[in-house]
Formats: sequence, C-alpha cells, structure tokens
Amino acid sequence: MNHYIVTFSPTKTTLKVVEAIAKGMTEQYKLINITSLDQRKEPLKFEKNDVVIIGAPVYAGRLPVFVADFYKQFEGNGALAVPVVVYGNRHYDDALLELYNILKDTGFSIIGAGIFVGEHSYSKDLASMRPDASDLAIAYNFGKNISYIEKSLDIPGDQPYRAIVESLPIGPDTSDACVKCGVCYNVCPMDAINNENFLADENKCIKCHACVKSCPMEAKAFDHRLDPIRERLKTLCADRKEPILF
Repeated sequence: MNHYIVTFSPTKTTLKVVEAIAKGMTEQYKLINITSLDQRKEPLKFEKNDVVIIGAPVYAGRLPVFVADFYKQFEGNGALAVPVVVYGNRHYDDALLELYNILKDTGFSIIGAGIFVGEHSYSKDLASMRPDASDLAIAYNFGKNISYIEKSLDIPGDQPYRAIVESLPIGPDTSDACVKCGVCYNVCPMDAINNENFLADENKCIKCHACVKSCPMEAKAFDHRLDPIRERLKTLCADRKEPILF
C-alpha cells in the first residue's frame, strides 16, 4: 500500500496539515507538491491500493479554480482518498464539498475528510501561526485513527457552490529593501515574478502572499487596496475556530 500527499500550499499551511495526517498514517509517503508549476503539467494517476491525502487552501469559500481544474484530471482508479481543506479562520463554505465531489467523480474511494485552520494569507494577525501544535496533534491523531474503509460522508456545503469571486488584478509592491535574492521567484506558484527585476505580473498574481511571507528582507507587500478586506476579516473573524473531522 503506497501513501501519497498531493497538495497546493503557497504559504505551507496546508502542507503542514496534510503532512501531519500522513505521519499519523505511515512512516513512508511520497509528497507531490503541486504548488510548483512544473508539478501541474501532467495529470496524476493512482492505483487501487494507493492512499492519497489531497489538500487545498480555501479561497473565498471555494477551491482555487486552477487547483480544482487540475484535480478534475485525476485518475483515481479506486484509490483511497482523504480530502482536506485549510481556511484562514473566516469560513470554509463549499470548498470541502467541492473537493469531495471532485474526488468521487474521478474514481477515488473516500475514507475520511478534514477542515483545518491556517494563518490567513492576507494577514499575520488572523489565525496567527496556525496550524499550531494543537492543530497538528489533531491532524496526526486523525491520520492515526483513520480506518481504510470507504465511507459515505455528510460534508457541509451548498450546491450550486458559492459563486467564484473575481478579484482585482493586484500584485505585490517591491520596496528598496529588495536584494534580488530570488526567493520570491522560487516560491511563486503562478510564475508571476520576473526573475530579472523580481517584480510581479498583476494579471498572473493570485494574491496567495507566498512571496510576502517568504521574503527575508520583508520587501514585498500588497498595497492599501487590500486593507478593507484585512480590517473586515480582523473584526469579524477573530474568534478561534477548531478543526472539523469526518
């Protein structure tokens, strides 16, 4: 029985959760990190005896569109799957239901599912430093206690799914503190950072904030146009939310 992780995780919050689940299940697993554009070029195929933990962040209540489209190309072939979504303490809305349905439609047998909280990509204040030790312990024990039997799960959400929010074309600004180290270029999942001047293409940027949170010089930042969203989230979504397991 081979264990796999497949995840999109620009700021590594989803990655931390799915790795903790995997470690609870087995000491040996293979990571397929589709945050890298190169890892999204070819569809993935699994076999009946495979176990696949499949993770994604929640963007405005849904899966990122290109991640959902990539997952729709899976060939599950009866492999066992654990869909997991991670949201920034606002709400998961229809994201887990969307992922669950995609995996069922592509031939996976679902054995469990989870909703976890990670630090919001737009802010270091909302769900700060999560997933924390408590979250990761819950994820590990979840993996440890999963039975390898297909289950029909009652996943929350609505159909039709929440409407996809069309976001403004905004990219990160780069300050004079930039030393052109290339970290932002390497972590960008959309090839939106120029590898010569390290400026961003606003039309490619998905505002995942990977470059902002990875920059060792703190030279990347999104401008005031995101401030109203940050303030609203900070006001309405401050209470700690806990993982939900199925």
